[in-house]
Amino acid sequence: MSKKRITIGLPRIHEEPGERRDFLPSFVATLVQYDAAVVLEEGYGSGIGYSEEAYLRTAAKGEVRFGSVEETFQQDYVLVLRAPHREHLQLMKPGACLISM
Repeated sequence: MSKKRITIGLPRIHEEPGERRDFLPSFVATLVQYDAAVVLEEGYGSGIGYSEEAYLRTAAKGEVRFGSVEETFQQDYVLVLRAPHREHLQLMKPGACLISM
């Protein structure tokens, strides 16, 4: 019996216009090393000068991908630096875990 790979969503911060804090590609690579599949919100990292390609290069095909904000909130774990808006929290699936400052 194989264990289920956990999924982690990394949405962008939607609290303040122009917010420029995201996790680095090296951090995403570390999550993948611990057997996680990561879904980043489209545009993730752009505010700090990283392209989508910089994140995609951190892992094998399929382990890291970009999706909508809704997709990031549908993962097993949602990791975001600032607490999300209530409407984003309501996108989370039952039993999911939010990790936020």
